[in-house]
Amino acid sequence: MASSMRHNLASRPCSSTAGCSSSSSSSRILTAPRRTPAAAGRQQRQLQPLSTQPQQHQQQLRRQQLLVVFAAAPDSADADAFDPSIPAVDQDFDLLGAEVKKLQEALSDQLKGCSIYLIGMMGTGKSTTGKMLANTLKYAFFDTDNVIEMAHPGESVSDIFKKYGEEYFRNCESQVLKELAPYKNLVVATGGGAVSRPKNWSYMHNGIVAWLQGQPDLLARRVVAEGIEKRPLLFGDGVSEDEAYSISLQKLQQLLADRTKFYENADVTVDLRGYAKDEQSGAPAAVVLHRLMQAVHEKINQTEAERESRRQFTIDRAGEVPSLKVQSSPNAAAQPAAEE
Repeated sequence: MASSMRHNLASRPCSSTAGCSSSSSSSRILTAPRRTPAAAGRQQRQLQPLSTQPQQHQQQLRRQQLLVVFAAAPDSADADAFDPSIPAVDQDFDLLGAEVKKLQEALSDQLKGCSIYLIGMMGTGKSTTGKMLANTLKYAFFDTDNVIEMAHPGESVSDIFKKYGEEYFRNCESQVLKELAPYKNLVVATGGGAVSRPKNWSYMHNGIVAWLQGQPDLLARRVVAEGIEKRPLLFGDGVSEDEAYSISLQKLQQLLADRTKFYENADVTVDLRGYAKDEQSGAPAAVVLHRLMQAVHEKINQTEAERESRRQFTIDRAGEVPSLKVQSSPNAAAQPAAEE
């Protein structure tokens, strides 16, 4: 699979003051020898080449205008409904659009092309939010599930799980992350279980990792609404729609309990909680986008402030402390001089 994807990723290795560093594996990936037909035949299955090169995708996006669309702001008749206990950007979409624009300008300078990886449970909206973020930052977007499906024509993630098993799917997922890791200007939406493999973190930490955090009851409602057939980890054959919510809630609670220790390694956490009319469905995608961008912006500022504080230090009593070159050895001073 590595050889099939090698020539389809043309961005440069990532480097940023936000903590994004170039991958030491990039040269090995890009210069690895081609597989012989015999070696290819021994491989269980190979991913097919990506259809769009990130570099070409980015060039197209740079020629486009910012296309993030927000709902209209409430009219004057709804002014009395403004709740001071709810963040203003969650209620005023004109303000939300203006704030996203400010963050877009700030992050364009701060990120310096550093990629962003989205992690979280199924139903958190990683793909939806990721596409909006990529469009806003003029990045290329990749969904690891979609890339794997592209390599298995006519088969969905659910089909791949059933046909090859979860272990095979996780191996494909790790390979996709490995191939994307050296490149910049990407937003990557990962599968919910990608965090359980330590080597995946070594790939994702070439960028900034953001955890979209939602409560199990919210995620269960979303999963059932999207269709239970898309979630092979939750449902087997013969599950009715009436049973779907209770089954999904129970399994999501267990999955979240098992994975929280991994999710907590993320650089930033974004709460999906909604207010008022959005309490049951969660925050709108545009609000989640703003929260994500704000969290990344604050994380970069915090990292830069910490680096600057480490540069500000003084040496107390510098004139009284002898250097190592002239300081007498404590052992030599304690021993009596040798008799001649």
